[in-house]
Amino acid sequence: MTEDDLTYSMKHSFAEFQKLLNSIDKQKINSSVGLYTYQEMLRFHSIAGTILENFKDVANSIDQRNITHPLLRSLLEGWIWIAYIHWENDENSKQSRFEELMNGFKTEYHKLFNDPTLPRKNELPAIPTNADWRPLSKSASGLKEPKNANDMLVSHEK
Repeated sequence: MTEDDLTYSMKHSFAEFQKLLNSIDKQKINSSVGLYTYQEMLRFHSIAGTILENFKDVANSIDQRNITHPLLRSLLEGWIWIAYIHWENDENSKQSRFEELMNGFKTEYHKLFNDPTLPRKNELPAIPTNADWRPLSKSASGLKEPKNANDMLVSHEK
């Protein structure tokens, strides 16, 4: 996964994006950031392709909009995270921003998993026994809380 791959994907059609995904050598993705980016690109392609193929009357159908709009929001937020992670071509910055995303996930999952009213909790994957996600709160150990889409876009303008 290279910066050229990301730039290419932003400038070409959906069909070209599919060709790019097919051309990426998954064996050469050697970082968690690269793997996350690739997986997010696959998710984008899959959901966007489903929307394009199956929801032809979004302009006139409230039912279709009720399905497509939350899906599109999820895709856009994922794409903004990719852009935020890759804004700087410095590997340390990419890793730091990726860890910010992962820490946000861990924080939210920890909250969810410890909710006493959560139904069917036994069906969720457990927090790994060797992982302590409790100190990932905003005040603990100086970790950054994950940014929302607006904050990511604003931080790039500074």
